[in-house]
Amino acid sequence: MGLNPGDVIALWGYNSSYFYQTALAAARAGLILAKVDPSNQAPELRHCLNKVGAKLLIAAETDVTQNYYKIIHTLAPELDYCVAGQLRSVQLPELRTVVMTGDLTHPGTYHFDQIIKMATPEGNARVQEMQSSIQPDDGTTIHYTSGTTGSPKGALLSHRNVLNNSYFVCKMMTLNKTHRLCLQMQCCHVASTTAAITGGLHYGFTTVLPSEKFNPKSSIKAIIEERCTAIIGTPAMFVDVVTAVKELGVTISGLEIAMIGGTNIPELLARQLTKVLAIKRLCPVYGMTEGLYFFVGVPESSLEETFTTVGKAMQYVEFKAVDKEGKMVPMGSPGELWARGYIVMLGYWGDEAKTRETITADGWLKTGDQVILQENGHCRIVGRIKEAIIRGSDNIFPKEIEDLFINHPDIVDAQVFGVPDARWGEEICLYIRPRKGSDVTEEHLKAYCKGKVAEFRIPRYIRFLDDFPRNTTGKVDKKILKEQFLQDKEYKELKGSTYLLRTMDYYQRLQGMGYSRPSYWFETGSEPLLPITLGQLIEWAAEEYADKEVLVSVYENVRWTFKEAKEKADKLAAVFLSLGLNPGDVIAVWGFNSSHSYLTSLAAARAGLILAKVDPSYQAPELRHCLNKVGAKLLIAAETYVTQNYYQIIHSLAPELEHCAAGQLRSELLPELRTVVMTGDLIHP
Repeated sequence: MGLNPGDVIALWGYNSSYFYQTALAAARAGLILAKVDPSNQAPELRHCLNKVGAKLLIAAETDVTQNYYKIIHTLAPELDYCVAGQLRSVQLPELRTVVMTGDLTHPGTYHFDQIIKMATPEGNARVQEMQSSIQPDDGTTIHYTSGTTGSPKGALLSHRNVLNNSYFVCKMMTLNKTHRLCLQMQCCHVASTTAAITGGLHYGFTTVLPSEKFNPKSSIKAIIEERCTAIIGTPAMFVDVVTAVKELGVTISGLEIAMIGGTNIPELLARQLTKVLAIKRLCPVYGMTEGLYFFVGVPESSLEETFTTVGKAMQYVEFKAVDKEGKMVPMGSPGELWARGYIVMLGYWGDEAKTRETITADGWLKTGDQVILQENGHCRIVGRIKEAIIRGSDNIFPKEIEDLFINHPDIVDAQVFGVPDARWGEEICLYIRPRKGSDVTEEHLKAYCKGKVAEFRIPRYIRFLDDFPRNTTGKVDKKILKEQFLQDKEYKELKGSTYLLRTMDYYQRLQGMGYSRPSYWFETGSEPLLPITLGQLIEWAAEEYADKEVLVSVYENVRWTFKEAKEKADKLAAVFLSLGLNPGDVIAVWGFNSSHSYLTSLAAARAGLILAKVDPSYQAPELRHCLNKVGAKLLIAAETYVTQNYYQIIHSLAPELEHCAAGQLRSELLPELRTVVMTGDLIHP
């Protein structure tokens, strides 16, 4: 398809075997896989593809709420009259190829199963030959994270980042080849890439996808029928699973480990997990897109530490707490958490200024979390330095929501902030100053958000005021607004999140001399970092674990062994290279959990591509931002899921799909995207 190592392809859709296959294939081909949030709408998809210059897009067809092809078509209507692989879209100028994974055939696109058949022995041989040329420091995947401007930034991660972090995360949690991991989170999230997809390659455990997107009853069914021994999810997911188990009256047994991320584990939930789900060990985890996992629960953690911390510091990573000037604060004093080491991303794709704001000249990653490091090696989060609202595993910045509503004709001003929520950690609260004479309602404003932003970005609480309280400088005082809301709703605040951080005893003697002990820790570990790539790891795992199951997708009825996954990944990686992608290029994946998504991750690694994983809930504006931000050249997307039509969203950004050949997209809104690959059953132009 003309893809070369270093080219970007994109994956857009829900969890599936397509996702898995694409991820592996991109790695084997040396491509960069941009993983687009499946909830993105047309503007978001356009941004994501164009930002990274994605040449190929693999997309799901539809899901419960999203018609992926329809979205793609809105961006690239040229698909209606172009040959597959030859898209020339005004909105998606770099995209040349769209691949759909659904059951339908769409004009201007390839079907995922169709491109697999295009693989040749010569192409497979080329994939094998290039494994030695793909370097550990090369980019392999792009995960999108929201920015204060409202446009998602593409965090570029290297083979070294992902491979080593996944190795130590799973080692610290004692995962091994006897485990079967139920993956409830979307594959586009960095947690899934690290702990599940790549971790399984290290330790030989099986990843089980219960459903396209999280459904507690599907998780329960998979746990029972697939005999899962480990499970990963956010606290909100586990709350729903516990509730569903009680409603169904079933008995869960065999779960040994639960990885719980996004916030601390509430004590009540922890006790329910051990009682209702019979989980033997709870592992809190904490990290961020730009730095992967920072802390992981370990077997020696006490019950109290499990309730109040998120585990032990990652090996070979430095941590410190600093003041506003970047100087280390005394142990036990609040400061911003900084991290340095192999976990730190290469940077934000195409945004050097934002990269410099986040990573210091000497390599420290600023987390934005206010912490207190303690003498006993623990760390407690005391607040958010940034204004980010952390809802589940998603970061939401107030300005992006405020900008959306300020553009509404009936609104004078809008102010957004986060409020505590028992299920999600935080929820969005919006205060509106309506124009005089306006009859705008809460229902109207929520409907106004539909199709413009992902559902998780729609405010849960909306209040109206004729004017806002202001401070002495004339700025709106959000603190007063928040206090007013909490009192008005008799709101019960949650306990502050607390985290664990081990610290070293290096300054004990200095303390005796009257010095304050700085908040600093560097976990050295006992093993060297691995100087290999994800593509090489895939090959090693295929030989080491050969006929053992690496992936089970219950709803797709897909079962792959490690050997089969590698073979499929190499075929897809070869196709990526034939599309003109080069190692270092970015491709994106957009959709919910599926075997396609999993395979895309492997294939991107084998091809030396960088895989950008886009949130499956993103709408067009978010998808557009994500793809454009990293310049994704290829997008692999689901077709539809429930209310999301992925192709429809892609089409809204690249209407040029209507009249371009697959792989030859030239889109105005997605200028870098050349190829869109859909994973559904339909064939799209």
